[in-house]
Amino acid sequence: MTDFTVRLDREGHAAVVVTAGRLDGNSAAAFSRFLVEHLTEDDVEIVLDVTGLEFISSAGLREFMMLLKRLDKKKARPAIFGVGTTVGLALEIAGFNVLFHRAKDRASAIKAVSRSATSTPGLLGRLLERAKPAAS
Repeated sequence: MTDFTVRLDREGHAAVVVTAGRLDGNSAAAFSRFLVEHLTEDDVEIVLDVTGLEFISSAGLREFMMLLKRLDKKKARPAIFGVGTTVGLALEIAGFNVLFHRAKDRASAIKAVSRSATSTPGLLGRLLERAKPAAS
């Protein structure tokens, strides 16, 4: 048995996925099913609230990667907030810390994923900009 909960809050166009407990091998399949059942194809402004997430294993990180892949096809990038020490360390070790917009709170996270907000290029975009030859 696992102590994992997940729910979806809608705030404007944003879908806020609120997690709590342990996202591990026992709960990853339930998390995946939840996302499939509750997120629509139109959901591109996605925020992960991991304030209550105590632990994430490689199985949980895999589910985050699947969400990232789904959104990458739509040229979208999710935001994450409420990252504690344990989850933050797992994200950093896995290299995921640069794949999400990191935000300090819900409002900042929603603003970061808003399609109407001006977005700054991600790490890859910034590197490609530097590699462009100078105009003559």
